[in-house]
Amino acid sequence: MATRMIVNTTAPSTSIILTALASVGALETAYLTTVKLFNTSLVCPTNGCSSVLTSSYSELWGIPLSLFGMLTYGAVAAVAWTASCRSKENPDTTLDTALTLGTTALASCSAVLIYLLNTEFKGSVCLWCYLSASLSAGLFITSVTSMSGRQLQAAAAPTATVLASSVAALYFGFGSFGQSTAEEEFVLPYKSPTVTEVSSPTAVTLASRLSAAGAKMYGAFWCTHCFEQKQAFGVQAMQDFPYVECYPEGWQRGAKVAAACESANVKAFPTWVIGGRNIEGELLLPELEAELNKASS
Repeated sequence: MATRMIVNTTAPSTSIILTALASVGALETAYLTTVKLFNTSLVCPTNGCSSVLTSSYSELWGIPLSLFGMLTYGAVAAVAWTASCRSKENPDTTLDTALTLGTTALASCSAVLIYLLNTEFKGSVCLWCYLSASLSAGLFITSVTSMSGRQLQAAAAPTATVLASSVAALYFGFGSFGQSTAEEEFVLPYKSPTVTEVSSPTAVTLASRLSAAGAKMYGAFWCTHCFEQKQAFGVQAMQDFPYVECYPEGWQRGAKVAAACESANVKAFPTWVIGGRNIEGELLLPELEAELNKASS
């Protein structure tokens, strides 16, 4: 008499969690791919995001690395959703194996990229990088912990192969990790972006008041939010605009901020200092006026 083998498969609830995490990852990497391909402004409160996205490590064989991530996250989300809809009477362990391999690829690549972030971009904080690493780690842990011992044994060899292949692809795609091109290639000479917007009377008056009150905006020439803040004031207001450049000699790995910025304890760009208080991030003109009035009262 034939004995029916009972096969453990990923529970529907686990598959839904995997679908949600992978979908968030796909959206994140789709956004980063759009920024990379169309050279649009990157929303990030720290300077590390732009540094990483414009470095040689942001591409693999001329293709944005985030595009590979988007496709992998999307594939994992699709497989996980399919697994959540399968019938218990007809389990298919192929889906579980595919999830394990996909999450292994994501987790191994993220581990390598976090290593590079901490060795090649020392001092840079990349929130998008940490988000992707958290998502991929969550996917891998959730996938592996949902498997039985027998499934883990069966998946060990192909998982090891995917892990080794992912690391090898990044190694040969980037070049030796010990001989980084980030420091050599990613050098930004100083170039002040040109403000083009026409100033409103309110913006001109506010710039003059901020300057008279001793307020300062600390920023970096490559910071998109700093430029957008200047654009909000307009070109006519730049005559009195109280701006302090934190990298007047350009930027490269290891470059130190200007002494004025260090003294003001600037941690992010832009940083406004109004009435002795540090305010990080781009502000609307009414918000700046309110802060100025508060400091003056």
